[in-house]
Order: sequence, then C-alpha cells, then structure tokens
Amino acid sequence: MNFATVRDLRANSARLWKKLAEDGEIVITSNGTPVALMIPASSESLERELKAVKRARAELALQHVQKTAAKKGLDTLPDADIEREITAVRSKQQSNS
Repeated sequence: MNFATVRDLRANSARLWKKLAEDGEIVITSNGTPVALMIPASSESLERELKAVKRARAELALQHVQKTAAKKGLDTLPDADIEREITAVRSKQQSNS
C-alpha cells in the first residue's frame, strides 16, 4: 500500500497520478493520519467504482454494528423474536401499499 501526504499531493501531483495508475491506490495522510483513499477511475467505470465503494462502506458499517451488538450481548435474539419482527415489518409494508 502506498502512502502520500497532503503536501505530496499538492507539490508532486503528476508523480502521484502516475503512481496511482501503476499501483491502484494511494492513502493520503495528514499529520500521519489517513484522511483519504485515492483509487483510479474513468468515465466508463466511475458509477461501478462508486457503487463498489459504497457497498464496501456499508459492509464495514454492518460489521461494526454486529461487533458492537456482540459485545453488548445483543447478538443472540431467539428465532421466535426474529420471526415476530419480520412478520410485523411485512404486515406494516402491506398495509402501506
């Protein structure tokens, strides 16, 4: 994984664009802390790339929620409670349509 500072981005952008094309991603840091991830994109792939990034972020958020729930002991709902919740949501959806 390649790292570059915000200062590098401003001062050596042409070198970073070349490195991005070669390596596929660059982590941008500010004061040693990651602040951004640069990935290559083109007009043909932009929508696909954005969707993939959003999916990955959603997956990470889900994993975080699951880990937090497990730490609090909330990850072991009985099947009957889960089924009741699903039934309630489906019933509400049907009454709204």
